[in-house]
Amino acid sequence: MTRERLWLVLKLTVSLALLGLLLSRVDRAQVAALLLEANPMLLGLAFAATVAAWLLNTYKWRQLLRALGHQLPYRHLLALNYIGVFYSLVLPGQVSGEVMKGLRLTQSGCPAAHGAVSIGVDRLTGVLALGVLGLAGLLAAPQIDVSRPLLWFAAAVTGLSAGALLFVAARPPRMGGWFPRARPFSYVRSLLSTLWQALAAYGNARSVLLRALVLAVGFQVLVTFSNYLAALAVGVEVPFMGLVWIVALVSLVHMLPVSFAGLGVREGAYVFFLSQYGVPLASGLSLSLAIFGLILLQGVVGGALEVLSPKLALGSYERQKL
Repeated sequence: MTRERLWLVLKLTVSLALLGLLLSRVDRAQVAALLLEANPMLLGLAFAATVAAWLLNTYKWRQLLRALGHQLPYRHLLALNYIGVFYSLVLPGQVSGEVMKGLRLTQSGCPAAHGAVSIGVDRLTGVLALGVLGLAGLLAAPQIDVSRPLLWFAAAVTGLSAGALLFVAARPPRMGGWFPRARPFSYVRSLLSTLWQALAAYGNARSVLLRALVLAVGFQVLVTFSNYLAALAVGVEVPFMGLVWIVALVSLVHMLPVSFAGLGVREGAYVFFLSQYGVPLASGLSLSLAIFGLILLQGVVGGALEVLSPKLALGSYERQKL
């Protein structure tokens, strides 16, 4: 068995084990009843909030690409975001969707280094926004027993991601120069030099980075609002600011590459965090599954876009000088 297959089997095992543990400790009939009795109008509004979130995120990504000199059609970047959601569900690894977005962007004619850097900075601003909202939610929401360690965790995420973003804004030196000039290192040196050249462009566009961070916070607020509507739909009552930090921390935990598509890890995190506010296990699990259903629906949209437009030919676009 290859290393990749072994890693996939391990992730599937973790997901199934966590889901099995949760289902063994809950009244499955009650969970099914809560989901079947969920308010369809509120769930529809929750999905609409996710659409609004992706519209905002796409605008952010377009701004990041524009700073690198690429004027790409908004509708195609929106399609790529949904296609990324699709591949993050069907392929192993939480970053698989980002990888496929990068590949599709390269097929459209955008240099691979520019696509990778724009996606990386997009993800970095997103992580910083999660850390900031996690801190804000924990400080503003009613205190719970695990507030202190969670505050330290959110503060660490915020500090590390803020430091990384400041490094980008400070026009980092060319990393390729740090490697020996021996022939075996020539490819690595050339690759890193290309990536660093693209990354350094953001040092001349700090206002773009600031706007990207603000938009990332807006994206996460809309995602939280979607979760809040889903909670109301299944009858879960939790303070909104409590949900702010819960969604932020669940999103961070979901990034850990230990499960398949976040299954099990996401549900376990939701159930544990919601229980801190007295939400029963069955209600917490029903909310988590409802949210996963919204993610699956986004993945269906992305899958349909991938099937209808497999090459996603973006055509020609305006190339601007940096």
